[in-house]
Order: sequence, then structure tokens, then C-alpha cells
Amino acid sequence: MNESDWRLMGQDEYLKGVHLNKINPTNYSKQLEQPELWHEHCEFCMEKIDGNCDGICYITDDKYRFICKQCYEDFKDDFKWTVD
Repeated sequence: MNESDWRLMGQDEYLKGVHLNKINPTNYSKQLEQPELWHEHCEFCMEKIDGNCDGICYITDDKYRFICKQCYEDFKDDFKWTVD
């Protein structure tokens, strides 16, 4: 892990080895009560994740923490995530 990466701010304390779910943010937001108001931010780069995002992102089982596709690719080996 490159400790000098600006995106690393102690996330290993709560994200190392966790299980993630791969989701489509557009489909995920449609399941919510007010999809037009929903948005989250990547735990690493703070990129906005919302129902207008194309592609995929990752979410923890508790649906509390989100990781964008790029940060997932950059940190998946170091954090040893498992994914469904």
C-alpha cells in the first residue's frame, strides 16, 4: 500500500477485509424512498455517488460506506475485500 496516497486516511481500521456488494448506483437509488435526493461519497476520494452515476460502485454490507470503481481497483488487493 502506498502510504503517501492522499486518499488514505485510516480507512484500513474499518474497511480492511470487509465484504462489499457491487451495485449500480442508478438501480440502487430507485429502491430508496426519495431517489432524487440520495447521494453518497466514496470513502477514499470523496467522489459523489448518486443515481446519475454511470457504471458501478461498491457498498459495505451495512449499506453505510461506498467505494467508487476507481478506488476499488486501486485498493482491492491491499484491503483484501471480498465481493458479491
